[in-house]
Amino acid sequence: MLKTLDKKTTSSVASLEARLAKRPGYRRAQAELSTVAKVAAKLIRYRQEHGLSQAALAGKSRLSRKALNEIEGLVNANPGLKTLEALAGVLKVGVGELLS
Repeated sequence: MLKTLDKKTTSSVASLEARLAKRPGYRRAQAELSTVAKVAAKLIRYRQEHGLSQAALAGKSRLSRKALNEIEGLVNANPGLKTLEALAGVLKVGVGELLS
């Protein structure tokens, strides 16, 4: 069951986020995470649109299912270009489409 946060906790979280935002690498890391999350979401959407399971897409792109699972699950935050090209090729989209 989802529990709502009280005002004190919400205020503490906001204060922490404000302090972190002032750190030089924080915004860059947030932007990178945002890009990775977008790629993962697009991979999932395109895979489902093509009626492919993770195992099927992984096999067609010559990846392990574990590798694809880690990309989609944001465990692998830095898939290589060859990996993205292989996935994009199977899904019939450009790598740029995955990254945009």
